[in-house]
Amino acid sequence: MNILIADDSGPFRMMLGRILATEPGFTAIWAAEDGRQAVEMAQQLRPDLILMDLEMPRLDGFGAIDEIMHSEAACPIVVLSSLISDEERVHAARCFDVGAVEVLGKPRQNSMAAFRVRLLSVIKTMARARVVRRKRAGELSNTLTPFVGAARPISTPAVLPYSAPAERAAARVVGRPGPRVVVIGSSTGGPPVLKELLSAMPAPFPLPVLIAQHILAGFDAGLAGWLRSSGHDVVLVKDEQALVPGRVYVAPGDGHMVVEAGVVRLLPVIDGDMVPSADKLLASASRAYGDGVVGVVLTGMGRDGARGLLAVRQAGGRTLTQRGDTCVVNGMPEACRDAGASQEELPPALLAQVLAGLVRQVSSSAA
Repeated sequence: MNILIADDSGPFRMMLGRILATEPGFTAIWAAEDGRQAVEMAQQLRPDLILMDLEMPRLDGFGAIDEIMHSEAACPIVVLSSLISDEERVHAARCFDVGAVEVLGKPRQNSMAAFRVRLLSVIKTMARARVVRRKRAGELSNTLTPFVGAARPISTPAVLPYSAPAERAAARVVGRPGPRVVVIGSSTGGPPVLKELLSAMPAPFPLPVLIAQHILAGFDAGLAGWLRSSGHDVVLVKDEQALVPGRVYVAPGDGHMVVEAGVVRLLPVIDGDMVPSADKLLASASRAYGDGVVGVVLTGMGRDGARGLLAVRQAGGRTLTQRGDTCVVNGMPEACRDAGASQEELPPALLAQVLAGLVRQVSSSAA
């Protein structure tokens, strides 16, 4: 694996180089001192992965990412940022707009060991990542290959207990009024897909929308602010809040969000947890809303979301996963499919259509 480091700090480039040099499997490690040089080196050397700073001379990280992702040199780009204030973090979330797939905070003196572990884990995941160059104006402007065709339903293992569609429909007639909440879990590559889904959903949306996106603590406010540009009322959950239709609730990067009796609240993190946990959020929603849950698991590494989505399906809710060949990393959706938790796998454009179509279901149920 060939890696390009783009950062205007010589000591930081050397520190990253030393970390990478100790690991097997890295064929070459190159360094660029600014964004313009990063673009030139990417086009000449074609690295497999780029570690990119945002604040650099000549051309900043946003401009460099944009140029690279619109070129034949497009590859996974991980942003390493030292931005501190909330305003700067909201600004940093723009990197997802131009094609970055992950954001990591630069380490402080007492966090070097944890940074090293996280960095190497992300790099190894990126070795399996799928990124396609972005299109210029007039073309499809998606980092993912466009999909044309029908949805692919997932076959149901015989041992999986869940309500058949007809049984769920009958239950809604005599009991719950159809869909009541949308719950989404995502990780690496997720922010652009979340933005795409929300942008396609009418605002205000008639249901609460809950999101567990794996993200670095401190950059969660930036993610929520960036998603707000979709036109929805997006809030970062910091304490217990009542669930209301028309609001999008984003879990923080340092806690788990769960739903109970019409409110969302936060749980502490235990070492080894994926944070925030899609499993915990989906499972809690299944307990609170039963067959009224629409559960969605998007691109991401690991298995988080599989158990929670299975709980939603077993409770009679609707379960969807992002189609594997449109994911930056197919770990989470694949785990859901392997567990028998997913009823349908869809590309982002069709997921957006399904979620937008819930408006009609909610209106019909209320009539």
